[in-house]
Amino acid sequence: MNLDLINGIFEFLMSVVIFYSCWQLYKDKEIKGIHVSIVVLPLIWGIFRLFYYPSLDQTYSLFATSLVVSANLLYITLILYYGKFYHGN
Repeated sequence: MNLDLINGIFEFLMSVVIFYSCWQLYKDKEIKGIHVSIVVLPLIWGIFRLFYYPSLDQTYSLFATSLVVSANLLYITLILYYGKFYHGN
C-alpha cells in the first residue's frame, strides 16, 4: 500500500463524515452550533490540493479530495440556506 492510497483513504473517510453532516443538516433543517467560517478553511485547503496532488501524480488523493471539496461546498450551501433563507412550515 503506497502513501497516496493511504492518504486517499483518509480523505475519502473525511468526505463520508462531511456528507453525513450534510445529510443531518438537511434532515434537521436548522443549524445547531456551526458557522460557515468553520468550513471555509478546509474548502480552500481542498481546492489547493486539487492543483497540488496532480503535480505529485497522486491520483487516489486527488479523487478523494474532489469528494471532500464537493462535500464542503454542499455543506456551506446548506448552512447558508438554512441559516438565512429557510423559513420552514
